Amino acid sequence: MHLVVLFGCLLIYIPFCGSYGFWDCWEGHYAEVARQMRVRGDWISLWWPGSPMDRAEFWSKPVFTFWVEGIMFKLFGIGNGPPGQIALSSATEWACRVPMALFGALGVWSVFYATSRLLSRRAGVLAALVCATAPMYFFISRQAITDIPFVGPMTAALCFGALALLDEDADLPRRKTWKIEHPHTPMFYAFLGAFLILTVPQLIIDSVDLRLVLPWFGHRKVITPGIVPMLPYIGLWGWFLWRMAHATKRSQIQLNFAYMLCGVAALAKGLVGIGLPGLVLVAFLAASWDWKQLRRLDIVSGILNVVVVAFPWYHAMLIRHGPPFWNELMGDNHWRRLAIGRHGDNQGKFNYYIRELGYALFPWTAVAAVAVPAALVRARPTTTRGKYLLFVGLWAVLGYALVSASMTKFHHYILPAIPAIAIICGWFLDELMSGEIPAQTATVALVLFGLPILGMVTWDLTQSIQAPQRLLWLFDYDYINNPRGRTWPEQFDYRVWILAFAALAAVATALVSWPKIRRYAAVGLCTIAIGFTYFALDKMIIELSPHWSQKHLLQTYYKMKQPGDRIVAWQMYWRGETFYTENELFDPKLPREEKSVFCFERNVENLQEWMKKHQGVHTYFVIEKTRVESLRSLMPFPQGKQTLKVVDDTNNKFVLAVATI
Repeated sequence: MHLVVLFGCLLIYIPFCGSYGFWDCWEGHYAEVARQMRVRGDWISLWWPGSPMDRAEFWSKPVFTFWVEGIMFKLFGIGNGPPGQIALSSATEWACRVPMALFGALGVWSVFYATSRLLSRRAGVLAALVCATAPMYFFISRQAITDIPFVGPMTAALCFGALALLDEDADLPRRKTWKIEHPHTPMFYAFLGAFLILTVPQLIIDSVDLRLVLPWFGHRKVITPGIVPMLPYIGLWGWFLWRMAHATKRSQIQLNFAYMLCGVAALAKGLVGIGLPGLVLVAFLAASWDWKQLRRLDIVSGILNVVVVAFPWYHAMLIRHGPPFWNELMGDNHWRRLAIGRHGDNQGKFNYYIRELGYALFPWTAVAAVAVPAALVRARPTTTRGKYLLFVGLWAVLGYALVSASMTKFHHYILPAIPAIAIICGWFLDELMSGEIPAQTATVALVLFGLPILGMVTWDLTQSIQAPQRLLWLFDYDYINNPRGRTWPEQFDYRVWILAFAALAAVATALVSWPKIRRYAAVGLCTIAIGFTYFALDKMIIELSPHWSQKHLLQTYYKMKQPGDRIVAWQMYWRGETFYTENELFDPKLPREEKSVFCFERNVENLQEWMKKHQGVHTYFVIEKTRVESLRSLMPFPQGKQTLKVVDDTNNKFVLAVATI
């Protein structure tokens, strides 16, 4: 069943995941950071030299996502080939998105694993299905961005933590290898292999590539190799392995899986990867008042584990870049986003994410609306089931509260709460089918409360041809630039599809509490959710991608390009133009006067100066569709005005134009 859940999830996420271009603006942005890492051979610092308004450094996110993508680029020879390699093939999209699908599947599997052991196998399967088919979760599992490498491991960490605290413990069999006695179970060897993969390469790279400059007497300085600051981590690494070799209980391995995965989440997204699981744990111990569990937490090993997994990169960046790195990552992108507000929808109140959860859980919305309050009422620290409901309920509530308290709000910030809500939905459906929840009570709640909420969500998603864009906003953020959304390609009308799925889901939800047919209704509801997932991932997203991605425009450029041709991006800051040209526009190796990105300050004057210096050059322009005639008016020579023409307008927002200046 473990394999069925895992590979079933991958069967939903992986097909066609590399068959369409990166969506602006985050996928192309992060892919370029990873490409810079691969091209420079620098696996410590993060770089994004793509625009005159930015520094070359990229310090707003931690490193883990870029390691994953950079390693994939290295393995498949991507990013350092001939011009046009990235734009003309689909290898890049496959290389970046398949690992994201794996992280998504890790979260889904962990939901099944914990729930099947602590509730029932049926509840585990249902919870995994709800999680895998929740739109926010499956959309972000198909996006090559930093969120699923954070949420997937963090979800697994919370599930392993719940198992360690609530499941029956067991002694570990032991054996000797090279005179060292250690646990002898598949779980221990899996943990050991994952821990070594996560720690050994970064300790080696930091030791070899890092340089520490120390002040000495007078004005002299001593440059020491990176192994000097890494020696404490190497010592802690050895101490931790020694402690793990002496582990005697299964819960110790489960807990250290949780600690290790929190370290991964911290490398992917920052302090929240440790902070949210820590809040859930403390709140659970306080709510259950079972402080004896502190003895089982193996806190010393946990601290060593997180420090060795997550701290070396942060320390290396501080050594190399100093306080400016820390101020931007932790000050600007952590504290300021939380307490002050930064580049987000910071007008929302505490109910901001109620609406987004309605879309994020479609077509499970009606079930979730009833299941969550039912679970919070039944959460009692008297039985294993009650404790697990309490743990998961706190996970959902604290996940919601944390992002609601943040002054900066993006729709996708609620993602960490989705797996917890999925577990609650799995529990609710399992209790309903086993008769633990009275059918009459469930019917009244679903019909009078759940289905009207599903109806409101459906209305929001179908009130106009552009309304399905609310689903795209679960992972994209066009709503920040334009609250009404981008211009919608009129040839795509998904309202009938969404209405059909909603109507079928409403019928199945209404019938799921009827004793004689509830199992068939539950199977039908699961089938509808899987069908909607395939529709959203393999039809809607693929059809819309030419209008949210610049890949095909740059494909046209490389197909038409002749030796000596140049490309210009004017008033563009969507990042796809940088990545798909392999930074041909703003390459750090180019002299300043040869760089051809013109945006924001003095963009008109700088563009005209560049065109005057390149008279007679056959030049392609990536611009927004509405700026074509403005560009024509800026041409300094009559030849440019006369020859300017659009050669690819298949994107309803951007075009590729060409002129001989």
